[in-house]
Amino acid sequence: MSKKIENLSFEESLNYLDSIIKELESNDITLEESLKKYEEGIAVARSNQKN
Repeated sequence: MSKKIENLSFEESLNYLDSIIKELESNDITLEESLKKYEEGIAVARSNQKN
């Protein structure tokens, strides 16, 4: 992701969260990568709650 999470529009945030969910559901990434993606998703969700 080239933009900072805080600078994403609401639509961009939703699209990013959707891509994270698809990656997690694919089971093609390691546990470590899954945890990183989960943490990114939480950060995006929290950013949306602040705006």
